Amino acid sequence: MGQVFDSATALCNRLRECDGHTLIVIEDALSAEANAIFRVIEAYRDDPTVTFLLESREHEWDNPSVPEQETHIDTNWKETIARVEMPALDVTECDRLISHFETVTGRRIDLDASDLLDGHEDDDDPAALLVVLHRLALSVDPLASFRAMTSTTLTEDVLQTYDDLLSLGDCALDVGVLVSLLNAADIGVYPGFVYALTADDHDRNQEIIEEALSLLKGRVVFEPSDSEDGTRPYRTVHESWSVLFLQQLYNRGHEQQKQRATERFDRVVTALLSLADDETRRVRIDWEFAGTSPVIKEISADPQGWADTTIERLFSLGLSHSTLVPLFGAGSDTKINLPEVCSDEMEIHCTEWRGKMSLYAGNFDDADREFEHLADLASDETRDTTETLHARSLKHRGTVAFRRSEFDEAEQFYERSYSAYLAAGDEQGELDAINNLGIIAWSRGDLDEAKTYLQTCLDRYRELDNHSAETDARFNLATVLDSKGDLDAAVDHYRACLDYYRSIGNHRSEADTLNNLGVLNRKRADLDAAERCLKQALDTYRDIGDDVGEANSLHSLGHVVQLRGEFDRSIEFHERSLERYQELGDTQGMAQCLNDRGTVDRQRGDLAAARRRYERSHDLRCDIGDRLGVAESLFNLGSVARLEGHLDTAVDHIERSLECYQERGDVRGVANCLRLLGTINRDKSRFETAEAQLAASLERTHESGDRIGEARTLTQQGIVAEERQNFERAQERYETALSMFRDIGAIPDAIETCHHLANVATALDDMDAVLEYRETAAELVEKTGFDSGEAKTMLDEDR
Repeated sequence: MGQVFDSATALCNRLRECDGHTLIVIEDALSAEANAIFRVIEAYRDDPTVTFLLESREHEWDNPSVPEQETHIDTNWKETIARVEMPALDVTECDRLISHFETVTGRRIDLDASDLLDGHEDDDDPAALLVVLHRLALSVDPLASFRAMTSTTLTEDVLQTYDDLLSLGDCALDVGVLVSLLNAADIGVYPGFVYALTADDHDRNQEIIEEALSLLKGRVVFEPSDSEDGTRPYRTVHESWSVLFLQQLYNRGHEQQKQRATERFDRVVTALLSLADDETRRVRIDWEFAGTSPVIKEISADPQGWADTTIERLFSLGLSHSTLVPLFGAGSDTKINLPEVCSDEMEIHCTEWRGKMSLYAGNFDDADREFEHLADLASDETRDTTETLHARSLKHRGTVAFRRSEFDEAEQFYERSYSAYLAAGDEQGELDAINNLGIIAWSRGDLDEAKTYLQTCLDRYRELDNHSAETDARFNLATVLDSKGDLDAAVDHYRACLDYYRSIGNHRSEADTLNNLGVLNRKRADLDAAERCLKQALDTYRDIGDDVGEANSLHSLGHVVQLRGEFDRSIEFHERSLERYQELGDTQGMAQCLNDRGTVDRQRGDLAAARRRYERSHDLRCDIGDRLGVAESLFNLGSVARLEGHLDTAVDHIERSLECYQERGDVRGVANCLRLLGTINRDKSRFETAEAQLAASLERTHESGDRIGEARTLTQQGIVAEERQNFERAQERYETALSMFRDIGAIPDAIETCHHLANVATALDDMDAVLEYRETAAELVEKTGFDSGEAKTMLDEDR
């Protein structure tokens, strides 16, 4: 029937009206909201035309304490119901789920089973299905998380568990936080660790801990199959569940509650780490397990080693999940007490980790303070690494300035860092500074200089046999090659990077690579491949809480759907990413969003709005010294001026843009400028000049692999031929362009090209062709839902 019922009476009434076999599905059958179903089951016990499928957690179903009145049946109700346990969600079952999901939703899923399971293909993880369904839902609609009513079974399960623990009191919620932290940080949820929360009122705390663990069993933790005496860790849910639980700890409530959440986190972490110093507590916990707790023995054997390893894993969690960064605090704000037995360098590591966490989370002021404190630690003359530590502080502060789009200041920090590394004799550090200077050169549009820096780093990292640094340099070099239009070489580098990052489990860099591949595929006009890569990147960014990465992917997805003519979705993508960039203070990101949002305005014919956004984008790019960005803004301002009829102003803008692109070796930018100059000369009836410029543009689109630019240049050549009464050539140009537009999926361009072809067919008195082209345009409009009126009035820069 596909209906939902809110009462047993309504369900029974509907069943009386049904013909044939009816299936009734009940989720969480033993809950207070659903257990009235057992009255219906009793009523239809002997009816072969009605089948019931009930869902319940195993531990609840097996609970002998469930009273008969809760099920509304006075008989041995469990014995009348056949029990089937859901099999583990392996790759095969996940593939089947994806296939069914695609059939039901009518949407293609751009994630495969291994992406959704995320390394848990062989785990008997009861929450794996919730995680997979959560990711599937967000894959179908990347903007869903911004809508207030959006929820998934995973989030509902986490929130319910959180509330149930909170109802038992503060200590119970501490247990939930510690269990989630141990699971998410891959430390292992050993019972001995959980009992670290016992304090002065030992008996009362132990009672609450046991009550909280009892609540979590069957939901979050599960007894190991071969041990129930504390010698082995609990089996646990997928770590994504635990990360989401920790997110809820901070995100629920107002500022005062957030402060209490941070204090709770500090208290729980300090209690865990205190095991390294507190031998009395270790003995007491070991006594609880009759001297069989292996983790307590491990700590006692090497307190410093255990403390250092545990702290590193805890901070690695913050480094890989930026949404958890506020829980770790910053500098003097943190109340996490490091054990006295920690190694001497742990304070340095924690300061550097906090700085990186804040940087990844977009908290640039906090990051700068941490890295400045790193320099203070370098002033301690008792340390052997003073010079190198000072150089690292300068390098990190340069990266903070870079993320703020303060390129001049970033360059100064990197140059000082290079000098400090050189003085310290640290070759690895020298290359890191050179690598960063290459990124600054790229950001300013100095592509040849950037390529020289990065190729040097790549070669020397290879000599040092530093695979990680070599891959990072390769990634940066690919970005430069992409900007220069050498797309094939860029793809090869990105794929090598992707393989390496996946092999070492570096999810953030994997997402960065997928994001850049998505942008590159969009430039090559492979929109389906672009969308797949960008959605995969977005999914990972959300998993790890990387707001900067999420903003980048949202913005790039907006550009993809914009090319398809989905302007409303494009606007939503751009506005969401712009909000993120504004929150983060990312000037370069804001400028790019404003630029692309202006292009949507221009395509819809709102030239005044387009000009305002282009001008704002241009000003921001001038402020930060983004020369290639300035060139793009000048190009777009020129396109608006041309459409407004201000041809001389348009030429001035375009020629300045062209000069900048030529200086920096951006072939794609040069091709676009030549195409628009050719269009303007066509407007002025200077057909010979127009044809020469369009021919030069076409050559460069081939050179840079810019297929959509090639198709648009072909269209312009068709318009010139049509205006010169050379209808056969015009038809040939338009036909080639239409084939490319349809292959790319650039629907607005394809529709407008159909109109051009219909006009040419009319001039050739080929009325059958006129009808065919108009029908093709109508089919494209109907198939995509694109506004046909909007298609006819759409204004591109070269039309």
